[in-house]
Amino acid sequence: MKTIRAWHHELGWTQFELAVRVGVRPQTVYFWESGRRTPRVAYVRKLGQLFGVNSDEIILDAPQVAPTESLQAPEPCSKPPRDEPATPESAVRGGSPRERKHAPDVRHAGADRG
Repeated sequence: MKTIRAWHHELGWTQFELAVRVGVRPQTVYFWESGRRTPRVAYVRKLGQLFGVNSDEIILDAPQVAPTESLQAPEPCSKPPRDEPATPESAVRGGSPRERKHAPDVRHAGADRG
């Protein structure tokens, strides 16, 4: 049993050449090889035909990545979340732009009364 990368390297094919033969984009082959995506059953069968093996002989597992100790939590963002109003006006009018579109303009409420 071998990986997709091992099979096409054994045949001397690049990712691009394999992609053309399978009928997918080269990026798709890269995703298969990196473990980001798993090929659909039809493509696994096509790969088996191209490599001259049973599709069960192709390893589809994602490569194991060793955990590193250097990973840290991301730094907190200095910008306020989008839910919070950025200005007092938006706080008065409230909500999303869709809600504000249909809300009465409270800034001038009572200004016309004399």
